[in-house]
Amino acid sequence: MEQANACGVLAVRRWRALPLEHKLHWLLRLGVVGCFLGHGAYGVLTKEAWVPYFGVVGIARAWAYWLMPWIGAMDVSLGLMMAVIPLRIVLLHLTVWSLWTAALRPLSGDVVWECFERAGNYGVPLAFLVFASVPCRLRGWFAPVWPSDMLPLTVDRARAMHKILRVTTCLLLFGHGALGALHSKPALTAHYASIGLYDLAVGGLTLTQVVGGCELVLAVAVLVAPLPRLLLGICLWKMGTEALFMTSGALPLEWIERAGSYVVPLALSYLMVTKREGGRSCVR
Repeated sequence: MEQANACGVLAVRRWRALPLEHKLHWLLRLGVVGCFLGHGAYGVLTKEAWVPYFGVVGIARAWAYWLMPWIGAMDVSLGLMMAVIPLRIVLLHLTVWSLWTAALRPLSGDVVWECFERAGNYGVPLAFLVFASVPCRLRGWFAPVWPSDMLPLTVDRARAMHKILRVTTCLLLFGHGALGALHSKPALTAHYASIGLYDLAVGGLTLTQVVGGCELVLAVAVLVAPLPRLLLGICLWKMGTEALFMTSGALPLEWIERAGSYVVPLALSYLMVTKREGGRSCVR
């Protein structure tokens, strides 16, 4: 036990000693990998809820089930590629693809908040692409992006990343909050029921509505004053609430797929801490 604790302390110290650029690289990379491994695995398993999304472009149910494993295998392959060899061209593809798959939800009849709630899926690869810098030549899109090769984070790139991460955090909180506060999404109610919070009412509102309202407030707070401790709290909150997928009977893939939702506020908190400390990478 003592040896495990010592290893843990050493790992924390090494992490703290890393340059900001290395920390952001690993955080964003982890978010991208988790998102696409989890999302792709559901394609391989042929998730029933995906069928209406194929219908948006006129693909019939039978064809949807035939295509799902191939699309899932593509997502898993690209996720593994980002784990082994991170490429800018893959980040560009994942950004566009994630935005499209998120947009399919309202296009298939769901409320628009479903698209917002998945902002972590497309916000993280976009932030990573800006962080890695957009290349001027074609060969740059296919050059690996290693932590040791990262250029010092300039003020302009830091500003761009700050905006992307801040907007992404607001969108995913606002989207999730609106689903609870405005629509009382049954799946969210089932999540709270899975930990014993059945039909709990607060001031005439259901627990789902109250929690959703709190998340709407958090979204506004991030927009107004994205304090590092607030962002760290949001990261832990998202990790905890998304874990309710598992307590309600879903596969751990649901939690893994939402890795971007945990990474975004955490990465933003590192930028804000650097800003407060007056480092060279600060957002001014």
